[in-house]
Amino acid sequence: MPYKLVYKADYPKFVSALLESEHKVVAPVHKENMFAFGTIKQAEQLTTNDHYQPTVLPPKTFLFPQKETLMRFKLGDNPLIDPIQQAEPLILMEVRPCDINGIRKLDMFFLGDVKDENYARRREKLSIIGMECEESCNEFCFCESVGTLQVRQGYDLLFSDQGEYYLVSIGTPQGSDLLNKYAAYQETRPEQVSKYQTDQSQRALKFPRKIKENIYNIPLLLIGNYDNPIWKEIGERDLSCGACNVTCPTCSCFDVSDQLELNLAEGVKYRKWDGCMLPDFAKVASGENFRKERSQRLRHRIYRKFYYQMLKYGEPFCTGCGRCSRSCLVKIYPHEILNSLYQRAKKEVAV
Repeated sequence: MPYKLVYKADYPKFVSALLESEHKVVAPVHKENMFAFGTIKQAEQLTTNDHYQPTVLPPKTFLFPQKETLMRFKLGDNPLIDPIQQAEPLILMEVRPCDINGIRKLDMFFLGDVKDENYARRREKLSIIGMECEESCNEFCFCESVGTLQVRQGYDLLFSDQGEYYLVSIGTPQGSDLLNKYAAYQETRPEQVSKYQTDQSQRALKFPRKIKENIYNIPLLLIGNYDNPIWKEIGERDLSCGACNVTCPTCSCFDVSDQLELNLAEGVKYRKWDGCMLPDFAKVASGENFRKERSQRLRHRIYRKFYYQMLKYGEPFCTGCGRCSRSCLVKIYPHEILNSLYQRAKKEVAV
């Protein structure tokens, strides 16, 4: 993988050059006492030197909007179906490893078996410029436990703080073009790359391992615990508010509806986010609800992140960003659920 060097003094010039390009530039910015992805107009708005906290919502909102129109239609003698696909050149800046991995996992889902054209159009016009984390961002994150602290693909450029300069990993030809067009960069020396690679191997020690079992053994743990009483125990305090679904970087469920005009002859079809933790998510037209109990919905969410998707894609669909834990009013934390199952399993084996 090729590397370049950008001195920190030249970084604001790089950002300013991007802002003058045809791209819309979005990055984490301060919103009162928190961070949120927003459009920036000048380099000074970046939060590069601030202690980063994961944004309230993940950057998936720019690829998979909370609500979007899919098509317009008109009935009658001359029916019309007009698909709507909106996309613009967009640069996501200073995206952290957990969110880069989150977008990569969404790519697997939306661009996999059946390609989602709306997502694909936005993805084609998206450039991702990442910024590596140097320390654990808050008490909720557990990225190291699920393997998302390291990011090996899914970005165009990835910046790593090396003191006076950033070491820049070039992930795609598109990233190389951005660097060539807009940045004042230097060639790296072998010892600089070697130091970076050594630091990478040591960096994980700064991040707490909150899941006690190896993440790739979790499916084996879950396969024997489908009827464990823990689901009912924790499910009794669940509020079914769906905050965990809304804030998750990899949740991809949506509902599709029609909105008719008063003439009943034309309207739009749109989709909006849906979530497996909501009471009516598994309710069908007959009135049957296949996951009526809160404990069933909680179990499904954990199994989807750490079992079903792992069997299909070979990796967990949790990025360890901690957003779901931070937003949960009753303090239901995925890593604590897994640890409880692990501890109970150890006790059973000991007996």
